[in-house]
Amino acid sequence: MQLKTKPCRFCNQLFEFKSAKAQYCTEAHKKQFQRARSKKLDDQRKYRFSTSAFIYYLADSCRRSGTIEVLPKTLSELEKLFSLYKFSLKSNGYGEDDQFSLCHIFPASHPHYVGTMHAENLTVSYRDLNSSHSNGFIAGAGHKISRFSLSPKWMVGKEDSKTSVVAKIIEYLGEEYTATIAVKLKLQPARRQAVLDWLASCSDDRVPALAEREAMTTASLTKLKAEITGKSAGYAPVAGINSNDVFLAELKRLSQHRPDLQRVIEPWLEAMPTILPLVFDLQWCGKSQSEHNSALAPLKALREAQFILLHGGKVKDFLIVLNTYHTSESLVLPIAPKVVPVFKDDTASQIEPTRSAIFLSEDFAELAALEAAFDSIVHPDLAPFIIDDDDDKEPIFELYKPKEKQTNHTWRFKL
Repeated sequence: MQLKTKPCRFCNQLFEFKSAKAQYCTEAHKKQFQRARSKKLDDQRKYRFSTSAFIYYLADSCRRSGTIEVLPKTLSELEKLFSLYKFSLKSNGYGEDDQFSLCHIFPASHPHYVGTMHAENLTVSYRDLNSSHSNGFIAGAGHKISRFSLSPKWMVGKEDSKTSVVAKIIEYLGEEYTATIAVKLKLQPARRQAVLDWLASCSDDRVPALAEREAMTTASLTKLKAEITGKSAGYAPVAGINSNDVFLAELKRLSQHRPDLQRVIEPWLEAMPTILPLVFDLQWCGKSQSEHNSALAPLKALREAQFILLHGGKVKDFLIVLNTYHTSESLVLPIAPKVVPVFKDDTASQIEPTRSAIFLSEDFAELAALEAAFDSIVHPDLAPFIIDDDDDKEPIFELYKPKEKQTNHTWRFKL
């Protein structure tokens, strides 16, 4: 009887087996393989954590705050922070726009306190207002810790490299715990890091030296990879969301910590049809500064009120500003005067008049000219003419020359 053999998955040595399911020559090799496999997976997860764009963002925030201790430690708080981080990216169309930023409610720079990176101390709001807001804050708003309680061990400086700050974050959270975070948050290496890793493993002659690769921009690295693989490096950008929806989403999220914000949601939804056209005007205005300022002017007071409310401002003050967008005559579209169709004998028509844009006498003249041009082609036997009305100073325009039997059914428009 010939014995059956196969290579062991751990040592690759042939061993005799009785069961087809056997994969290891000994039980000890089975345990060693499982430990090695687990370690390999853990190393991959830790690498994904340390090279992800989210952790790079946290490292920059820690350098700005001066300490690692502003970071939350619990998995639930980290999940909230990661969800808010992704929402800020979506608000900016994943790089297609830069209108919003992730703002601190209580600032990161203060003589006695430091604003944390907890989700309740952050909000997605206008980038330009955040820059002018600087280190201002509203008493009682946000989440902070005392600078006197900070440990020197976790201090970082603005001049520290991003790599060293990431290493300190891993030490602060715990190396084994970072693997769990990478799995739960589904972290992946940043796009730049992923391309650098691919080029490092590529043997093509077009790949430059390490120092030169690190000096290249992400776009240049991606283009180089596309040239080597022969595949397009382009991608379809994902559309962002307008500022009204961003504000509404932040209202709902922060209302979990500030129940008084619930009072704003319904009035805001009622005002959105009025404000949304102004938002689109700003979004699609020209590139010149004058055009931008002109489109921004009707929304300037509202944007500032939104920013202050999300940073701890009073609901009453915001509603006062919002109400002006309901009542301001400058924001209400003009309605045309009532135009009633009448017959030639001044008998009013029973047709319900419509409301549309305002027409002046010059507009009626232009309309009559257009009708004449149209009728000269479609109805060459008919011609428009103007009759004088003794009662009105303005001329009344008739679209078609009346026939003798249709005198009482000729339409005209009387203001």
